[in-house]
Amino acid sequence: MSTATQTSIYSNKAIIALLYKLMGADHDEDPHELAYIIHIGERLGLSDDDLKEVSYNIDGYELEPPVRQKDRITILYYFLFLMKADGVIKPEEEEFINEFGLKLGFESEMITDLVEVIKQYLDSPVPPEELYSKVRSHIT
Repeated sequence: MSTATQTSIYSNKAIIALLYKLMGADHDEDPHELAYIIHIGERLGLSDDDLKEVSYNIDGYELEPPVRQKDRITILYYFLFLMKADGVIKPEEEEFINEFGLKLGFESEMITDLVEVIKQYLDSPVPPEELYSKVRSHIT
């Protein structure tokens, strides 16, 4: 396995570890949240064994924020949609997303605006243009 492949797998495991941490932030592991994490893990090319490994060692992975802005936004979107998965947004989840969004290099105001969009569509699909317009208003 090449070094680049190993780095990519590690980064993807680190994203999943953060999603597990977010799921635990409100001290309530909802099956919808777990299903979402598994779905994202599969999209990232991780195996069931990889996901199990990460779930047993969520503190064993450190995510280096990606250089590409598009990749950082994608990770932020993963967090936002995980927060929405159980239909309840708790302050601990918002704090986690704000803290990590700042580490990804985004302004607190943009993160707050995106969380507000998710809250607005908590019981219905989020129109992609709603999130996109918020991102565009903060990133030039």
